[in-house]
Amino acid sequence: MENGAIQEWQIWVSSHTKKSSSDQARLNLEKAWIAKDEDYNAWLQIYLPHWYISITAVATQGLEERSKWVTKYKLQYWRWGANVVFYKDLQQSGPFKVMN
Repeated sequence: MENGAIQEWQIWVSSHTKKSSSDQARLNLEKAWIAKDEDYNAWLQIYLPHWYISITAVATQGLEERSKWVTKYKLQYWRWGANVVFYKDLQQSGPFKVMN
């Protein structure tokens, strides 16, 4: 995603502020995607059109202001003909906690 291989139309977000967009949900940009303040269940969705995709890592980052950092999140995946499933790390239960 960072290198632009995933196009802007493949990135969907629950909301964004006037100064941000879904395309800014990539790593190492000067401007970042920011959900609206009242969006308490903000989400980011990436459409991967291939039948078989192997995700090997997930990275998050925040703004320099500490209040804008993601501190925990959940991962879900979905395939045609199946229900949405929460991904669970075998080492951890519940939401993923961001390492400092």
